[in-house]
Amino acid sequence: MAVDIALDPTVAIDGGDGSIGSPYTRADGQVEQWVFDNVASSGTGNYLHIKSGIRVAPIAGPLNLGTFGNPSFSNPLRISGYDLAFGDGGVADIDMGGNSLWQLTTYQSVNFINCHLHNFGNNQPINTGSNCGFYNCEIADSTYASGYAIDIANGQGLFGCYIHDLGGSTGTILLAGARVENCYIVHAPTVGRGVALNNVNGSIVRNNVHICTGAATQAIRAVQVNVQIVGNSCYSVSGVTSTTSAIHNNTSGAYCCQIINNVISGFATAIELFGGERSAVLFDNDWHDCPNGIANRNRALIDVRNNDVGEQPFVDPAGGDFTVIESLRGEGWPDYVGGDRIQTSPTFVDPGAVQSTSTGGGGDVPEEKDVRFPVVYDGGNKTGTCQVPVDTDVRFGTAVDVADTGRVIVPVGADVRLLVATDVADVGTIAVPRAGRVIEGEPVDTTVGTYTQITAPDVREGEQWGEDGTEYTGTLVVSGTAGGLIRADWQAGYTG
Repeated sequence: MAVDIALDPTVAIDGGDGSIGSPYTRADGQVEQWVFDNVASSGTGNYLHIKSGIRVAPIAGPLNLGTFGNPSFSNPLRISGYDLAFGDGGVADIDMGGNSLWQLTTYQSVNFINCHLHNFGNNQPINTGSNCGFYNCEIADSTYASGYAIDIANGQGLFGCYIHDLGGSTGTILLAGARVENCYIVHAPTVGRGVALNNVNGSIVRNNVHICTGAATQAIRAVQVNVQIVGNSCYSVSGVTSTTSAIHNNTSGAYCCQIINNVISGFATAIELFGGERSAVLFDNDWHDCPNGIANRNRALIDVRNNDVGEQPFVDPAGGDFTVIESLRGEGWPDYVGGDRIQTSPTFVDPGAVQSTSTGGGGDVPEEKDVRFPVVYDGGNKTGTCQVPVDTDVRFGTAVDVADTGRVIVPVGADVRLLVATDVADVGTIAVPRAGRVIEGEPVDTTVGTYTQITAPDVREGEQWGEDGTEYTGTLVVSGTAGGLIRADWQAGYTG
């Protein structure tokens, strides 16, 4: 059974027992390595929970897990952030202080969840053994100048991560039988390949946003492998004249690369095929501003519904919104949808080429603001809009339906009193409180719909005050400095 171990790198004292109430802390801030050196592994799995916040100091060197007991399939290690309770979504700050993540590249079954891994200096940020994964992490900040910034061996991969500013020359990510899914990736201008799938079968690159900032940067490259490249949004930034393809495939013989449901913009070539035999499946890919379209198209095994859409396929790529435009909604095979927004990513991000759950084949789907719960819109009917009042016309507890196309009339703020319900009929003023309820310091209402603060003494002429149906006119004098008005004070001409 896995053991929970809590640690807090934000506290600069030596202490704690590893519980959530008393996490391990170290004066020098090197609490992660201290745990690996001094706390015995359970042998059946360990969950390290790192408290969120500003660290005492960056991690002093690549993490060494050897003395802790090398993780394995039977003794996995999970590292995750927390704020107040384990698993509450807090993000651990793993500042590597200019170092690679760990000393050895053979560690297996290590998983990072809700972590900000950064500051790798000019070292390779991450190189894993098998069955390692990164979930909902931000991975950034490296000046690494050679090879691949991230090298992931078979088994797991990168899921829901925001990856940027990692350097590299050959590429950003190398996969060997692993996966990259639901990630937002900004590829450095120095890299030739964004995500590379080389020589090991089974890799999947699905529902990611790829932003290529270099003229010679390919978003995805697959060579001699059975892999899936599905539902990716590939964008070459404005102002960069691309000289390459978004997706490059070089397979032949017994290998087959499935390239399905990707949306591409701004590359010299959308999809480029190499290889001696027909071994690529192209299905339902769309592109724009890719002059060469599909290169060597005759080498496709299947080529169905692959088109130049003739317009920018993303809503606002320069502003970071990679939602596909309305005309592409429902184009999927089937619909591939990115899932929850990435916690650490830029605004708008919901990765994946197709952002709609409508049935395949499209349909006239209203905009989000016109859709009411629990009405279901599909490609067949219910294609009109739902006219919803503006925010200021919506009252708490009132259901807004198609019939509610007019305005809900709400009194101005000055006419609303605590605990008094306002309704459509409340278009005028609110009745004056009974005399016995008028006390010094309470705001009350006059017949013209405004509040006048009463203080003692306060003489106002020309007012009408009602108590139990009786009206009093003339001068009102508030007597005393506390308590309510007495009946003797409510008489015409009373001056105190």
